[in-house]
Amino acid sequence: MKIPKFSPLSFVSGIVVLLMLASCNYEPDRENFYTFTGEMVADYLENRPDRFSEFIKILDRADKMDLLDTYGSFTCFAPTNQAIEEYLAMYDLNSVEELSDIQCDTIANSHLINRAYFTTDMTDGVISTPNQFDRYLSISFVVADSSSGSMAYFINKQSQIVLRDDSVENGVVHTVDKVIRPSYALLSELMRDDTTISLFNQALRLTTLDDSLVLYMDYDYVQPELVLNYTSHVNRETAIAPKYRKYGYTAFVEKDEVYNQKGINDIDDLVAYAKSVYDEVYPQDANLYDNDFTHPKNPLNRFVAYHIMPRTGYYNKLTTTLCLITSIIEPIEFYETLCPNTMFKISGTSGLYMNRRVDNKYDIRGALIQPPGSSTTDQNAINGTYHYIDDILTYSKEVEEIVFNTRFRFDTGALFPEFMTNNVRHNQDRQNYYFPNGYTDKAVLTNETNFIYRYQHENYDCHQGDEINFLGQYDITITLPPVPEGTYEIRLGYTALPTRGISQMYVDGEPTGIPVDLRVGATDPKIGWIADEETDDNGVQNDKDMRNHKAMKAPDSMRRLNGSTYVVFRTESWLFRRILVTKYLTQEPHTLRFRNVMDDMTAEFMFDYIEIVPKSVYDSEEGEDRH
Repeated sequence: MKIPKFSPLSFVSGIVVLLMLASCNYEPDRENFYTFTGEMVADYLENRPDRFSEFIKILDRADKMDLLDTYGSFTCFAPTNQAIEEYLAMYDLNSVEELSDIQCDTIANSHLINRAYFTTDMTDGVISTPNQFDRYLSISFVVADSSSGSMAYFINKQSQIVLRDDSVENGVVHTVDKVIRPSYALLSELMRDDTTISLFNQALRLTTLDDSLVLYMDYDYVQPELVLNYTSHVNRETAIAPKYRKYGYTAFVEKDEVYNQKGINDIDDLVAYAKSVYDEVYPQDANLYDNDFTHPKNPLNRFVAYHIMPRTGYYNKLTTTLCLITSIIEPIEFYETLCPNTMFKISGTSGLYMNRRVDNKYDIRGALIQPPGSSTTDQNAINGTYHYIDDILTYSKEVEEIVFNTRFRFDTGALFPEFMTNNVRHNQDRQNYYFPNGYTDKAVLTNETNFIYRYQHENYDCHQGDEINFLGQYDITITLPPVPEGTYEIRLGYTALPTRGISQMYVDGEPTGIPVDLRVGATDPKIGWIADEETDDNGVQNDKDMRNHKAMKAPDSMRRLNGSTYVVFRTESWLFRRILVTKYLTQEPHTLRFRNVMDDMTAEFMFDYIEIVPKSVYDSEEGEDRH
């Protein structure tokens, strides 16, 4: 798939296309309109002309007022007349009439979301559904009055919600004091203007890694028109292909003051610091590339690249607690970085930390990711975002040998960067998606493979509530995340159901054994699952017996909603883990392949989560925990 670099001409063309698609996509068929008798969003605005008459003119120009007067569920951030006047003055305009049609479309679409969000639905980060301009709006909370604890709410760090949560028949209206202006800057450009991170920016330019952050949209990708109808277990569902194939990046950046506290005051200090860390981690490369900052094995290049992941990760989308028992385990994600064959860890319930390990053996704090509300700077670019961190981030020996001496568990939706960047993973639109070959760089599939993402359900037997299904005569090869060199077990977690099939699995092209019948539950004698409460030792010996059959019970840290109560995954015999292979892994790309060996094209393969577990964990003296 062609990967074009950013150019002003293609960028402008792309924005025009986005606007046209956005305007068309969010306009329901007139014959399906249903008008309520109560006050709609349009009525709310029209009944307050002293406050919103100028915004109404913009909505009329964008052909939105009829939409806001009819059936639907909308969030409207309505700028006041004064806000519109201030916006016009910024561009030396005297009236709304001087705005072009496309400017009116941009303003209108930027202030509307096709889902009702009250402030109680918002968390520090971004609003979970993009606006009608197909851009996320950041939401940040600032203490307005320390004595009363009252909060002020800001959109994109610039527009304050001055009157919030006015409920109407078809949604909610929030009054804002400034027009919401989406950033058109690329991530490297946005960061370059931030004077608080000047030292990191200098290193970014010196390594030329800023040139790696210029992609925005794959203009060769055209959304397939096919709507895929399929059945997953007993659920008849549909899936569509993603509308766009965008590129995204996320940088985790230390402010200059963080470096200064560590005695790093200029670029020479930072070069020396990077060398001290990465010469120890990669002694075979020490002193070989010191004078070529653009080489991926140069210490400063590795330092900067390790701060960036090739996906868009907004603060409140970096982890999830869905289907997790957070009193047992904290939400954890591992993300691959631009530094070749490395990942970092993001975890935490009270704040998000990078490369943290705090347990009965170690107290490694890691770097705290600052929530968006801690800054007044807009950190969201058109092709990504950046976060401030309060300590220096490195892939050090401590990270490699201690923090990453752990069980790596990956929700399969997190394996594919495009899923996060294009609002597929954990989307709030309750939308299933399928992916043609080439959509993600981490998978190669045949034309006969139906590769489907099922959105999250709290009542599903799925890690983090979502799952991936393969249907048809599937044959798909997935690139595994890079782990430190060593001996590992590679495991597959899934739900056994009668509608599953039989699959041959491979690691690095080698079969992991005979084909696996995914219809067989763990109570089968060849697996031997026994409920913990039916044993004399709370399942200890049964765990050992199941391991001898290359199987494990599901973790006790996962749960699903069943009516008004929760069911723990470990207590369900159709939920378990298969140990696919024990293998020595080098710190380079490895692959996992699944191939359908049945003639039944409706038989499903559930790809829910995988575990890559070092021998030091699964074969430790105290044994691996059940979490």
